[in-house]
Amino acid sequence: MRQTTGTRKSPGEKVVKDIKRATRKQYSSEEKIRIVFDGLRGEDSIAEAVPKALSEGHHVFAENRKGVSYDKIFGPYIAGASKIIVTDPYVRYFYQTRNMMEFVEMVIQRKPPEDQVSVHLVTGPDDGNVGTQRELLDSIADACTGTGVEFTWAFDETGKAHARDILTDTGWKIVLDRGLDIFQAPIRKDGFSLGDRLQEHRAVKGFYVTYVKHVA
Repeated sequence: MRQTTGTRKSPGEKVVKDIKRATRKQYSSEEKIRIVFDGLRGEDSIAEAVPKALSEGHHVFAENRKGVSYDKIFGPYIAGASKIIVTDPYVRYFYQTRNMMEFVEMVIQRKPPEDQVSVHLVTGPDDGNVGTQRELLDSIADACTGTGVEFTWAFDETGKAHARDILTDTGWKIVLDRGLDIFQAPIRKDGFSLGDRLQEHRAVKGFYVTYVKHVA
């Protein structure tokens, strides 16, 4: 029996072929460069390196579900934004301010180091404890110093801001029935809890999120 022989493609040739296949769609020059570098470094598969198309939609999350994080539900839609406006009239207590801080942390972790991003919160005043509320929100602004993210906030003086949403200058509006308050309080135990540090290990409250494309 005749044994057929052929030239085996080198790993480098396979990577180049995968990159060409993955970039048949139209991407910007910057996106193509990133895809190529990610593929050549081997840090991501080509399929993971190619950006997934974002789409409008409505998603419902069941009570007690885990594996949810701000990065998963917000990250792809705020990527590339230089201005983000969060409207939530109930960022008043410590745990609600912590939610805001964790959202800002997600923005810091996602953005390229050279980019400057502004995050502005519109919320309502806690009439019984405005002083503490101001201190907590100002502490977020202070924590952002030197990160490339500028956090600002303002009270809605009209009293008409009841909706909870996130608006980006890249053309996306994310509507949330619970705002950022989607997680149940971690179950306290002696010692350490992953739920205190990692959102994916927290159970969620029942909530929905709606993605809407708008004119920026």
